[in-house]
Amino acid sequence: MIPIKVYASSIANLSDARYFAAQGAEIISFQLNASTSIDQIKEIMSWVEVPYFALEIEDLQWSDDLFEKISTLNPQIIVLPLLWKDNKEFGDYKIMQKVKWGNTVEVGPIFLLETALKNLSIDDLEKLSNAHEDVYIDTNIQPADLDILKDYAPNVGVVLRGGDEIAVGVKSFDELDEIFDAM
Repeated sequence: MIPIKVYASSIANLSDARYFAAQGAEIISFQLNASTSIDQIKEIMSWVEVPYFALEIEDLQWSDDLFEKISTLNPQIIVLPLLWKDNKEFGDYKIMQKVKWGNTVEVGPIFLLETALKNLSIDDLEKLSNAHEDVYIDTNIQPADLDILKDYAPNVGVVLRGGDEIAVGVKSFDELDEIFDAM
């Protein structure tokens, strides 16, 4: 088990999903918009096991198409975008909100914080770690940053992303391996 929670964001291929699942990611997330192929996401979800699957809504308002895709994929978590204004009820799904550091918007117990790690003081990290159920920092995390999180924000996770495959089923995970090794 890795000591820092990992949110694998924007997964678009089975190689990434299998890699993050094998590394112990807590959440694997897929982007959800009008052009999303739910068949591809469904297939990827059937091949990997993780504690949580999430759908990151990219549209800024509710539509029946979104509801249909969410219902078909049945994730445990729905991630709302930064500028989400719709008060739509999501039933029993856990809701995660994207926020920017310094934003005065009320946030729920779980959220994605988009900021550079250098914008957060040790005090800020400790407060985030103690005040919320789940916080994931969405930044360009480097292996050297992980010691700070382990020491001062043990309950704060990180957002990591895969990337494009060189060919179907072929890709390099060297940069991600460095981050996981540092954990």
